[in-house]
Amino acid sequence: MPLPRASALSVLAGLVAVAVLAAPPPGDAGLPRTAAGIAPLTVADAMGCADLTPPLAGTGRVVPAPVAGPMRLPGDLEVQVAGGAVVAWRSPGPPVRAAIVAGPDRAHLYWYEPPGTADAGLRPPDAAAGEPAPVVGVELCRTGRAAPDLEAVCIRAGLLPLAGPSTYTDGAFDGALGPSVTAEVDPDDGTLSWATTGPPIAAVVTATTSPVLVAYDPPAASGTDVPFLGTDGTTGRVVLCGQGVLSSAPTSGASAAS
Repeated sequence: MPLPRASALSVLAGLVAVAVLAAPPPGDAGLPRTAAGIAPLTVADAMGCADLTPPLAGTGRVVPAPVAGPMRLPGDLEVQVAGGAVVAWRSPGPPVRAAIVAGPDRAHLYWYEPPGTADAGLRPPDAAAGEPAPVVGVELCRTGRAAPDLEAVCIRAGLLPLAGPSTYTDGAFDGALGPSVTAEVDPDDGTLSWATTGPPIAAVVTATTSPVLVAYDPPAASGTDVPFLGTDGTTGRVVLCGQGVLSSAPTSGASAAS
């Protein structure tokens, strides 16, 4: 299992903060294992595939929507979140090296050696009182694959890019969002608020450390609190996605690896 980079690793109770070790720490054997028998390592909630050492190419963090059935991610990957708290995934294509399942304040990193093609029973760390925590983000990581662009994230989720990509610099967006979309950025917390008078929006994709998809079910005319600003705190990119003639929704759910 690779180590999180020192800049992205939180020192958590019961964990030892390290930068580089010859033998990276295994998952916590005391935590519940997945269907594939993988024990997780607890990491910072903001951890992404690009923060691992060495960095891996990821799907971008997907914020689950309360929809029935699996979601299609870039790279022919499927993810399903059951009850808001348990994740299953499947990769008909190249195998997955790692999965990151984030809760409200921490995340679980699942490392697959060798890389796997499916798993189930992935969870974020429990809440402080010991209750199951909700899943607030999922990212799957592969070795040696280019990170998807924002429009590709839309298309591979079975959606059409309706506005953007638009770049935010010097406190303003360029004109790529078009006349039907308004957007504002809160510089204090780096989040995006948006509204449209055009077709409803099924997902918003932004680029922070890696692409983040926020899904809306049903599609909406406005949204708030979308993660947006990059690591420099001043720039970001966004695409708004809607339903259209493209449809790549999978017909079967994610299954556990054998």
